[in-house]
Amino acid sequence: MPSRLSTSPLSSSPSLSPSPSPFPSPSPSSTPSPSPLPPSSSGPYDITKVLNENSEFNLFSTYLTQTQVANQISERKTMTIFVVNNGVMASLVEKPIEIKKKVLSLHIVMDYYTVQRFHNLPSAQSIRINTLLQVTDNPSGQLGFVNVTNGNSISVVAAAGSNQAMVV
Repeated sequence: MPSRLSTSPLSSSPSLSPSPSPFPSPSPSSTPSPSPLPPSSSGPYDITKVLNENSEFNLFSTYLTQTQVANQISERKTMTIFVVNNGVMASLVEKPIEIKKKVLSLHIVMDYYTVQRFHNLPSAQSIRINTLLQVTDNPSGQLGFVNVTNGNSISVVAAAGSNQAMVV
């Protein structure tokens, strides 16, 4: 699934700062990404409020609420969310809520990653990152991880029903 990376520190640590330049969208878009969330020491983040500032992400926000993944996000301190626009999310309209939940959970990685951090990987190196799916659903084997290679591609590792599905 093509996606746009919007990096935001979801952490109470004041030392984290958002990256100034997100990955470019696969297709030109005049609609900017949601504003990065500032570090905060008070209460949980309402990710749906941030996403609803941009109509391009309404379906992603709606599905976060429907699946209660938004609640799981608000309980965590640090993560990176790969937000997907309405055009791509429309393919999930007829899918059961459990499928939507798994797809959303694969778009949330359990650490704060700046674009620079991804691009600084040596050309032959890749990293495997835990997603919210891996942390909350306890899938078997390697389900629920993403691989990042040299900051240029992100792929789902051993997604259910396939060997590997390209994400970005």
